[in-house]
Amino acid sequence: MSNPYGQQGEPQYGPPHGQPTQPVAYPGGQPPQYGPQYGPQGGQPPGYGQQPFYGPPPGYGYPPPPPPPKRMTTPAILMVTAVVFVLVVGGCFAVVLSVDNEPAGRESVTTSRSRAPVASEPTVGEPAAPTAEAATQPEAEPTQEVPAEDAPADAPAGVGDTITLHGSDSGLEVAATVVQIFDPATPVSDYIRPDSGARWVAVELLLKNTGTAVYDDSPSNGLNLIDTEGQQYSDTFGDVREGVDLSSITVGPGDSRKGVVVFEVPKGVKLAKLQLALNSGFAREKGEWTIS
Repeated sequence: MSNPYGQQGEPQYGPPHGQPTQPVAYPGGQPPQYGPQYGPQGGQPPGYGQQPFYGPPPGYGYPPPPPPPKRMTTPAILMVTAVVFVLVVGGCFAVVLSVDNEPAGRESVTTSRSRAPVASEPTVGEPAAPTAEAATQPEAEPTQEVPAEDAPADAPAGVGDTITLHGSDSGLEVAATVVQIFDPATPVSDYIRPDSGARWVAVELLLKNTGTAVYDDSPSNGLNLIDTEGQQYSDTFGDVREGVDLSSITVGPGDSRKGVVVFEVPKGVKLAKLQLALNSGFAREKGEWTIS
C-alpha cells in the first residue's frame, strides 16, 4: 500500500520518539510574563475593566426609560402632614364660629306675652273748632301720665297667649301661640296607644312667621312639658283626634301653621309649664307658658 503522505512519510509532531526535547530559546533569555500584564507586551486586553454593553448602541431605537422619582424624606413627610393638620383644624374652627355666632350669655326665657302694637299718633295740625256741646260741658281735669318704667309688667303668658321668639338665623322671627291643651288626648288608632299607667297630652300651637327668613323647623323637637315637680317631658310618636301632627313645617314670611304636638306623661302627674325654642330647640331664646 502506497504512503498517502508522499515520500516524506507520516508527519512528525515534536522530536522523534526517543529523543530529548530541545529547550526553547526566548529572546533575551526570559519567557514572556503573563499575569497582571496582558500579553508579551503587557497592558490590558481590549475592553478590560469596562462595563459590558448588550443590545444596540446608544441612540438606537427607543430612548432609555426616565429615572425613578425621588422618594420623600421623613422631614418632608412630617412637614406636609403638619400643614394638612393645621388646615383641617382651622377649617373646623371656622365652621364652629360661623354656626355659633351668638354671643355667650344671651340665652334667656321669655315668660311675658307679646305686647299689642302701639296706636299711631294723631296727625299734627290746626286744632278743630269746639262744638256747641263741648262748650257747654265743664273742662275735664288733666290726667297724670304714668312713666313707661313705672308701668306694670305684662302678666305671665298662659294658654291663648302669644310670645314672639327669635331663632339663630338672621331675620327668623315667629309669633307662637298656645291655642289649647288636650289632657288627656284621644288616640286615633287602637294599636298605637299610651303605655299602661300613662296618658297622652296634646298641645295645639299656632306658629306665624313674622320675620324675613323662611321658618323651616321641627317644632316638636323644641317643645317641652314641665310638671309641678320640675320633671321635663319630650314629645312622643302618636296620632290623636284633636289635631294634625306638627312635627315638621316650612313657613314663609307672613304665613302660619297650626297643629298639635303629643306628649306621654304618667297618670296623676300635674303639668305646670310649657317651653318652646326655635331651631329644633337650639335657639338661645325660649318662650314659656303657664298651663297649671
